[in-house]
Amino acid sequence: MKRFFTLLFAFLFIPALLFTAPGPLAAYPLSFSDDAGKSIVLDREPSRAVSLVPSVTEMILAIGAGESLKGITWHSVTLPGAAGKTVAGGFFDPSARVVAALRPDVVFVSDIHEKIDETAAPGARIIVMDSVSIPGAFDQIRLLGDIFNRKDRAREVVRKIEKDFDIIRKKTRAISPRKRVMRIMGRDRLMTPGADSFQNEIIRAAGGIPPENLENGDVVFMGKEAFEAFNPEILYGCGRDRDIEKNVLHLPGWRDVDAVRNKKIFYFPCELTCRASVNAAYFTGWLAASIYGDALLKKESRVFGDKIFKSRPIDTVPGWVRQARIAESRIHDFVHKTLIIDFKTPMAIVSTLEGIRRGVGSIGNHYIPPHHWPLTGAHTLEALRKTVYPIIGADAKQASFLFTGADMDHLSAVTETFKDIEVYVLATAGVSSNAMRMSVDRGDYYEPGDAAAEGRGTINLIIMADRRLTPRAMTRAVITATEAKTAALMDMDIRSSYQGGRRATGTGTDNIIVAEGAGPALDHSGGHSKLGELIARAVYKAVREAVAMQNGLFTGRHVFQRLMERGILIHELADGPGFPGAVEKRRLKKEAREILLNPSHASFMASALGVSDDYEKGLIADLSSFERWAEDAARRIAGRPCEIKPFTAGQGLPKAVSTALDAIFSGAAARLRDRGEIK
Repeated sequence: MKRFFTLLFAFLFIPALLFTAPGPLAAYPLSFSDDAGKSIVLDREPSRAVSLVPSVTEMILAIGAGESLKGITWHSVTLPGAAGKTVAGGFFDPSARVVAALRPDVVFVSDIHEKIDETAAPGARIIVMDSVSIPGAFDQIRLLGDIFNRKDRAREVVRKIEKDFDIIRKKTRAISPRKRVMRIMGRDRLMTPGADSFQNEIIRAAGGIPPENLENGDVVFMGKEAFEAFNPEILYGCGRDRDIEKNVLHLPGWRDVDAVRNKKIFYFPCELTCRASVNAAYFTGWLAASIYGDALLKKESRVFGDKIFKSRPIDTVPGWVRQARIAESRIHDFVHKTLIIDFKTPMAIVSTLEGIRRGVGSIGNHYIPPHHWPLTGAHTLEALRKTVYPIIGADAKQASFLFTGADMDHLSAVTETFKDIEVYVLATAGVSSNAMRMSVDRGDYYEPGDAAAEGRGTINLIIMADRRLTPRAMTRAVITATEAKTAALMDMDIRSSYQGGRRATGTGTDNIIVAEGAGPALDHSGGHSKLGELIARAVYKAVREAVAMQNGLFTGRHVFQRLMERGILIHELADGPGFPGAVEKRRLKKEAREILLNPSHASFMASALGVSDDYEKGLIADLSSFERWAEDAARRIAGRPCEIKPFTAGQGLPKAVSTALDAIFSGAAARLRDRGEIK
């Protein structure tokens, strides 16, 4: 069990940083020992690397060596810079066949990858990398910098993380009393990181007190008496850790600790909680804000003054704009980023957040980092404006800004032209947390009032043209832009965050600003007008690009990712009632995933997703021809005719998706029986 959770930590998301060119000529041959103690000698910089460890993949991208990376696991497909790279299976069951076909010169593995050796990848150096501590992660980054001749960039990454940790330490050092904080893990039994786990190190770095008197290990069980004795004030977890709250924390004794009684249970992305990585300081700051909230606003907890410290220009704007830039500021010591567009003369705007406004001199889009979400200043739009406007130099009477959890580093700027008309669209988009399908998903607020934009979602659009738009052109442009945004999401197969079986039409917090502009007047912005066409084309492109940058989602993403977006995981399906015993389940899971690495079989599964959408909407009435296709797919997988068995019955899957998965599992089972691997 302990080993299982150690392996889970390999799935961390670490955001890729900006590409940096190689540094000075490296000193090769390069000699070092990997984490298995094996001596490695590299004669030259790798040019065909395969990484089967997601955290290593993320580090390689972070130091700007992505061009040398040819193969990754499906856990890494949404990382910036990972698009188009070959998927070589999963972390637990990488495909030796795919790895060999990539002809790698180096392969980064964990110590569980015993079958990936020099015989599986002839001519490749096999390098074991298993980091379980923050200092260990730093060492890995530096080593990767040496391996890929990105030494300067790697050390820059480490210095930034160390600086961010120092800021958090200074910000929390005056807090008293400290709160008792515990990471929860597990499904039906409560588990927590062991005494020597880096996760407790992160709790301490965030100013918290982790549990004491624990055994060492990545994960240990905790009984009710020990839980009550520790009496945590803050609990946090990720992903399926919510099952513990549902299955255990409502029971007598468990529910009586302070954190449960006061509803202080937080959930974060697993890619942040579960790995000591280049993102460790980022998560530690978010955790500290969640633990202490407004205590971090006190004078004694301030490290920097609130001000803009960096700015860069944006050129994709019409001539009536005086200047446009992205400003980075520290607010309560956390980094905010703001798109600021200043007009030469005040003008009218239409904002879906504020309505029709006149005499506006500045518009923009403000990124609120997650560290700020727990603070009082992020709870209402009024509070946000009061906090942000003085720092960015905006006057509430003459400014109109949107707010988002999408990073301004992922701003998409698109221009569309017809003859002498130009349209400009600036977009940010996040669809990972609150994407919705309107008419199906539920609204939870009777009157949301001034609720601020929280979470990582929100699609914000700023629309401008090099003409003066009449009032009706501005208001009609909102419909045109919304239709184009929805078209982009539909074509990308973005799913509802609440019902993965449905395509999303937007997020629950989307907003648009349309500026009046200057020049000859245009009065029509509907679908039959050239202005409307340009707006729609620009919005469509900008939304697709912004979603790809913020969430790593693009049209060609692997079918593993598309299944996961629907809440479908192969390893969880195989735990269902339609599957045989433990050994057979394990082999079936592995074989099914190997099958889906075959482009032909992956395309069959992807086609099933499209058929399913239309069947569930009533656009397809009869699935008999698709069922015959599924029978043929099972036959091709097995290499002979085979019966399709209802492996996924009773798991609540859409009919066409269930049929396709049953075909894959049935073909896999027949193949395994013929090889004598299952009965």
